[in-house]
Amino acid sequence: MQWLRLDFELKGRDREILMAWLQYAGAESIVECDDKLEVYCNSDHYDSFMHTLSDLIDDTGHSKNIIVNENWNAVWESGFGPVDIGPVHIRAEFHPPSQSDYELIINPKMAFGTGHHATTYMMIDALAQMDLTEKYVLDYGCGTGILAVMAALRNAKFIHCIDIQSEAVVNCVEHFALNNIDPSQWKVEEGDLDILDTTSFDLILANINKSVLLSQVDRLSALLKPGSELIMSGILKEYADELRGIYESKSLITKSIGFRGEWLFIHMYK
Repeated sequence: MQWLRLDFELKGRDREILMAWLQYAGAESIVECDDKLEVYCNSDHYDSFMHTLSDLIDDTGHSKNIIVNENWNAVWESGFGPVDIGPVHIRAEFHPPSQSDYELIINPKMAFGTGHHATTYMMIDALAQMDLTEKYVLDYGCGTGILAVMAALRNAKFIHCIDIQSEAVVNCVEHFALNNIDPSQWKVEEGDLDILDTTSFDLILANINKSVLLSQVDRLSALLKPGSELIMSGILKEYADELRGIYESKSLITKSIGFRGEWLFIHMYK
């Protein structure tokens, strides 16, 4: 697989808004620099990514470079710093340990989710406040598996992780091992919701884009039993009412809504 690095100069643009549009268009990963954003994209998805982006913003001027997978670690190590989210400390292996209540070690490759992005931040913050003892959890679109590892640290009984990208599946498995999570506590598979053999979950985590959340509303609702919970992010805050209305029409009740920059977080239960 070939990857592209797209450099978008800020040129007076609002950094948070541009990041929001890039993520919505399907950016695999975004690295923040002083005067630009480095965006990583599967070369096979470049045309659709740029087409979607051009519908969102007028000026999509950028430079494009081909990279190889082996160079990815050098890319993220150069700009990856530890993140603190309440009692949670997220770091790479090369950072020193902390005295935080929870410590997550993340070595992302081409998968999304380090804790730096607002959506992951809000999801981790919510999980840190939840007692998941004896809970069966689905991490839908698991990316690096950072949310699943946090769920395990919050005593989830079992976490089933799925993602349509093989890179994410591999990276998620690596992070369970890196954080010493018991193999009997988790399962990671490549695919979409149709591969699930579990009929219901106590908690579903969905840090994924708006189009997926809307297209899968019936299936996600069906996977929740009465009393189960759903936490979602990956959505721009301007779509809060639309998304909330659709999910509430499927017998879900909104427990809380949060925002961080341009991004939305919703906690619902059935």
